[in-house]
Amino acid sequence: MSSIAYADAPFDFIQSNLSSHFVLLVTATATETKHLHGQLTAIQKDLIYKIHKGSLTYFIGKLGLYNIIHVQCGMGTSSRDASIVTIKDAINDLKPKVIVMVGIAFGTNKKEQQIGDVLVSEVILPYEFKRVGEKYDIQRSGHAYASQILVNRFKSNFDWEYNLPNGKKADLKVGDILSGDKLIDNKSFRDNLVKSFPTAKGGEMEGAGLFSAANSKAEWILIKGICDFADGRKSTNKKENQAIAIEAAISASMILFNSPYAFDGIGIEVAQNDKKKNQLKLVTLKIFYLIYIV
Repeated sequence: MSSIAYADAPFDFIQSNLSSHFVLLVTATATETKHLHGQLTAIQKDLIYKIHKGSLTYFIGKLGLYNIIHVQCGMGTSSRDASIVTIKDAINDLKPKVIVMVGIAFGTNKKEQQIGDVLVSEVILPYEFKRVGEKYDIQRSGHAYASQILVNRFKSNFDWEYNLPNGKKADLKVGDILSGDKLIDNKSFRDNLVKSFPTAKGGEMEGAGLFSAANSKAEWILIKGICDFADGRKSTNKKENQAIAIEAAISASMILFNSPYAFDGIGIEVAQNDKKKNQLKLVTLKIFYLIYIV
């Protein structure tokens, strides 16, 4: 875990040091934020910079090869600090090209999934929008498609591995994810949701707000580790399971953040010091080729 200290900075620090070359990272809980910050490195002076703007606080650091700005929203989509409000304000403040939400989610099938498997949104399925009739309900939610570019990066990655505490390897599942304001811990309710949305691999509370705020404004994707199965046992080993889930999700997100070419076509470059390192590596490889191959 990181031991980097925090330091306050003015808002114009962002433009002076990051320009447009950063990724906006979003979490929704203190647990997610704690584990994410444990993986951050400093862009300078061994400090994570903390910047206040309106009702939001932004954290500036690096994850892997890239500069990031992190903001934490509230849980769900409808509270005053929920995902849709926070992300809309962040988009107005920062004009990000890429938004990545990382966190924890519930799984839908305990027989085929395990704590620590990671869900990546190809599609967000908002389940709250429906007509409630006398005899039956009619779902009216549309499919919210995540960034085609970012989804492709996960679908085309075949060598990601993450060892779980139980000795097994986490599985990466790219697909449909349910999203709504309910904190679900009821097996019957979960099963009814799955009947209505049989393609869903899991669910969470903030993705619908992410889509609503970011659609057509930025490339976006959601990456969340499974911490429970919404089956009435959410409180069992809650702290341990959430830690396993968020660490696995952060590891999976490094598919993007450790690749110098992950954001090609979007306009995000690696941090300047890492860019120089990559250029030096290319020069070294060329020299090696000229000496030993030619």
